[in-house]
Amino acid sequence: MNLEAAFKILELRNSPLNEEGGSGGANSACPCCPAGTELCVFTGLNAEGLGAEASTSCGADDESITKEVLRKLSTLELLNLFTALQGERVETYAGFNKAVALLAKESRVDEYPMLCGETTSVFSVLSRRIIEIKDILSERQEGAPLAKLLQAIQDKEREKLVLVAAKHLDILQPHLPAQINQANNMTLVPNSPDLDTKIASIEEAVSEIIEEVVASKVDLMS
Repeated sequence: MNLEAAFKILELRNSPLNEEGGSGGANSACPCCPAGTELCVFTGLNAEGLGAEASTSCGADDESITKEVLRKLSTLELLNLFTALQGERVETYAGFNKAVALLAKESRVDEYPMLCGETTSVFSVLSRRIIEIKDILSERQEGAPLAKLLQAIQDKEREKLVLVAAKHLDILQPHLPAQINQANNMTLVPNSPDLDTKIASIEEAVSEIIEEVVASKVDLMS
């Protein structure tokens, strides 16, 4: 999860975290927080105390489908695979948001880095598959317009991920121990309805693009 970008959004909403280091500082002691954050925002531990489970790096996908295999699929089959992957992405978001709400309700914010890392790994795998499909479609004469649609969706989903990270930070921040907020010079902010509006707008735009993809699938079946 791009928490650095999420903190940037909070800064733009007049919620500075650290005027000296900020989210664009030189080095960060925590792998899941912005540069310049002395202690993990969610655990209050430094890098040594976090361990590997807090890392947001995505592990290798041992069962990856190679492009050579995907190239054997028809354009319709590739689009069917894409819509299935996009459906998984929607379900992953739903599960992610539900889990964050539970962590806030039970004041278990220290578990967020692990949840964030696991969810980011899922998003990374789904995104790589979709990008591979997009690349293969771009190699085909009839697939070039479809590749542009998939790229447009990827761009929108990237924007959404940053906004969702900022929303989660809004949700969890009130449950952080006061000493962590003080150590990182964080300013408490209420949940922003503006974030919900922006996320909803992106989801609507993605749905409209998906409709174009579905229409293309119908054309291929006729």
